[in-house]
Order: sequence, then structure tokens, then C-alpha cells
Amino acid sequence: YKQKEHSAIALKLTDYFLGEVRTRYQLATDRLDEPFILGLSARSGVEEEDTRRLVQLITKIRSKIRTSRQVNETELRNLVQGTELFNRKLNQ
Repeated sequence: YKQKEHSAIALKLTDYFLGEVRTRYQLATDRLDEPFILGLSARSGVEEEDTRRLVQLITKIRSKIRTSRQVNETELRNLVQGTELFNRKLNQ
């Protein structure tokens, strides 16, 4: 956070999260669409709405990185919180 490299951190975090999804749930992550959201929710046990919210945030941030390469601190914090929440809710 302190060095203001939000985009680089966000990209690494999304890459790591999606890598875990591929490995743990055997889901392709090339298209983060509705079937992906439903599959991830079903396999992880995380509610569909929580899964959708995180996937939409990941999609938004990755798109922003591809176009402007600038992710602000609030977006990065939301991403960190979203992935932490998802991980806490796994198969509860």
C-alpha cells in the first residue's frame, strides 16, 4: 500500500486468486461470466451474490489495469477485503 503500486499489487492478487480457483475448483478462468460465477459459487459453497460481487470487482479492476494501469487505494482495499471475505466463507 505504501509505495502506491496499487495496480501491480491488484494484478498479483487477482492472478493469485484466479490461480487458486483453477487449481482448487478445476474451473477455467479465461471467461469470468455467469456460468463461471455459478460454478465457483456451487463448488466453493460461497453464496452466489458474494461470489458475483467479487468476480465483478476482479473483472472491473483487471479491465482498468489493461486500459489505464491505475488502480486507486480504495479499489485495492476493496479487492483485498473481497478476497479475504470469500476465503472466510468457504464451505461454511
